[in-house]
Amino acid sequence: MSVLQLGLLLCALSACRHVTVGVEIAGKQVAFIKTGVTSRSEVLEHLGIRLLDIKKERVLVYVWQTRRGWHPTILGEKYDIGGGNDTWLYCIRFDARDRVMEQETIRQREEDSPEKAVADRFFRKGM
Repeated sequence: MSVLQLGLLLCALSACRHVTVGVEIAGKQVAFIKTGVTSRSEVLEHLGIRLLDIKKERVLVYVWQTRRGWHPTILGEKYDIGGGNDTWLYCIRFDARDRVMEQETIRQREEDSPEKAVADRFFRKGM
């Protein structure tokens, strides 16, 4: 197996995604959230500062960025092989009583602002 083949295999096995900005919001971090039960204040207490607070829609949005590709360190030097950046938005909508109504992670397209991504991919999904 060549070095390139080994690198591609390692890339495929490691999902080739590394958080580079912010903190990924997933798994254990959001396990406390229960639809219809968890309050807005509890979400803010656990997850902290959000990117957006869209009051009209009762939505909080958290952001992080990942880098695709393979990022080996060879003889002390770091290299980026392939890839690009992906921006992720974790959206939480609350009901009129400020309880979690729905939540979803969406990918923001490079050409979109966070506001546009939320409007196009989170608000419209139920329509």
